[in-house]
Amino acid sequence: MTSLSRMCLFCHTPFIVTAPTRMYCSPRCRVRACMQRLALLAVLPCQQCGTPMEIREARALPNGKRPQKYCSRSCRSAARTIARPPRTKPKRRDCAYVVCSCEYCGVSFPAREDKRAKGQERYCSRSCSMKARHVHNPLTGPSHPQWKGGSTRMEGYVFIRVGRKYIQEHRLVMATHLGRALRGDEHVHHINGDRADNRVENLMLLSSSEHSRLHGVARGGLNGHRGA
Repeated sequence: MTSLSRMCLFCHTPFIVTAPTRMYCSPRCRVRACMQRLALLAVLPCQQCGTPMEIREARALPNGKRPQKYCSRSCRSAARTIARPPRTKPKRRDCAYVVCSCEYCGVSFPAREDKRAKGQERYCSRSCSMKARHVHNPLTGPSHPQWKGGSTRMEGYVFIRVGRKYIQEHRLVMATHLGRALRGDEHVHHINGDRADNRVENLMLLSSSEHSRLHGVARGGLNGHRGA
């Protein structure tokens, strides 16, 4: 097997290649070549004031991490100030404040005059703002964007929204038909077995025991027990 020799890129001394990617004869030459490459300088003008500046060649390349554009921090700050659009909003410390009353709780608080002229800062805190928003524009019932008519279904039964609660429609229909509220031991039975058919002629008012016995007989058993 013949050995391959190569010329060192730093000291130009021939050496035997032990790896295909080896370019220097020793680690010392590799480090010195790296330091020399970093020490190379390039002369570029400052993008703000135009003063020539000597920078490392690696910092001048466009593919570098952060190419140097300015000769000093003052030039960099001046360039950023020029590039930034002028501030249109007044600073908080320069604004005029007025004392006004909260539209919800009535507590006095300082508010910015320019925002008060736009109809903002009407409440002393976020909690008062949320409470007032709920009072004037409650996101419940028909005003909610996901309102679906106030009815829903669960296990075949239809539930109707009354106030802030959902109650079973067949119990509401029977209570309206009788003109009184139903007791807890009173059950409403669907005659045709359709839980969504809540017509008065399809409903029957039974006690808890009678309702259980009726369903037991319908399943094939006696006295509320399942048959064999």
